[in-house]
Amino acid sequence: MLTPGRSNFHKTVTEEKGQLLAQHANYLMERFELGEIIFAGPSVEENEDHFGIVVLEVEDKERAKEIMNADPAVKHGILKSHVTQFSVFLMRDKVGNG
Repeated sequence: MLTPGRSNFHKTVTEEKGQLLAQHANYLMERFELGEIIFAGPSVEENEDHFGIVVLEVEDKERAKEIMNADPAVKHGILKSHVTQFSVFLMRDKVGNG
């Protein structure tokens, strides 16, 4: 899970932070293309409840931490990374409306 470093995140994005967020998106796309990310995306709230989820498929928790800590937005303190292992209990065959 990724969370902003502060509650007024959306109201205080500077040009520099915007560039780092673009680097963050590019970094996640690279990890996705390498097959390490299953899915990733932000919540739609633009308030203190805003967060992002990155679901990784890697060999262990340490590798997941390495990947998330190498994210440019995490390295520069714009986002905070919280890594935990996850076990799927239920899952549909397809994603969408049905």
